[in-house]
Amino acid sequence: MIKVLIMDECHHAAGKHPYACIMTEFYHHQLRSGITELPRIFGMTASPIKSKAANSEATLSKDIRKLMTLMHSKVYTCVSDAVISQFIPMSTPKFRYYMDSVISDSLFKELAKKLDALKQQHELDVTNSDFTKSAVESAHKKLSKIFNASLFCLEELGVWFALKAVESLSSIEIETFKWGNSGDQIVKNFVSATTLTLQSHVPSDPQWTIGDDMNSDVEIGLLTSKVSCLIDCLLEYKDLTEMRCIVFVERVIAAMVLEVLLNTVLPKYNSWRTNYIAGNGSKLQNQSRKSQNEIVDEFRMGLVNVIVATSILEEGLDVQSCNLVIRFDPSPTVCSFVQSRGRARMQNSDYILMVKR
Repeated sequence: MIKVLIMDECHHAAGKHPYACIMTEFYHHQLRSGITELPRIFGMTASPIKSKAANSEATLSKDIRKLMTLMHSKVYTCVSDAVISQFIPMSTPKFRYYMDSVISDSLFKELAKKLDALKQQHELDVTNSDFTKSAVESAHKKLSKIFNASLFCLEELGVWFALKAVESLSSIEIETFKWGNSGDQIVKNFVSATTLTLQSHVPSDPQWTIGDDMNSDVEIGLLTSKVSCLIDCLLEYKDLTEMRCIVFVERVIAAMVLEVLLNTVLPKYNSWRTNYIAGNGSKLQNQSRKSQNEIVDEFRMGLVNVIVATSILEEGLDVQSCNLVIRFDPSPTVCSFVQSRGRARMQNSDYILMVKR
């Protein structure tokens, strides 16, 4: 007989989540049948609110009551952060503002038009081929995946990142032996053409590297002011030898290409090493749970100092307490904000929110 049922991250208890199913299909069914010998429920969460729409006190109260009813429990919390801080170090949010400037409109339109033309051309090649239906579908998906990732990076991060997105995604296909269908030669041709198009807007001098002159890189559209702000934030701590930092981003592709940038720029100032961790929901990368745990172990040992991560690192993985957490992208929910802030648990740690002016 189970006496106590412990549910960690119980804010997930909604819809068809296993927590919700356990309660609705078993627990409440037994309650209605008059059975009293049921486990006590102990749920834990940094925030009981997961919804993006929790924007009023009435909405918050309603959502909390709904969770209490489902969990057949009562909500208890500390009366204030001051009480918690006596036992757990709490970071104070700091704001870093960046100008709302992306690459020039003319440059974006020029490159977006060229990339779209290349995509349409290669999609037509696939459609007019005699490949099997599955090969055609696979090729179309790969073309769209690479195009969408490069276009996102072009607009949000800069030309250099769009190039790195194409290079990263094509190398992942090679590493995981996915270049096997008959339509993949057309996808390879698209990758080559896209790479050449983007390379034509990146300095070709072998002595040049991204970040040598940040202001110039921003001016010519290689990176955006948002990326420059991130570098500035990190360099404020460049003399910190025992750095443990997580940079939270929303998109998987952003985590992948920012890791490349940080491993290029930061070694000019210190010995920090960067890696990324991202979920597989978007199918953009192929990190296994084992490799993610290995990165977390390296982070704990100090072999990795900075992790660029999606929300997967807000919960679920046992991550070393950090002395710096940066939200490159805004928290989509209250729960996300609380959980990411909770990673900055070292004494005198900082939690930085990057905010667009």
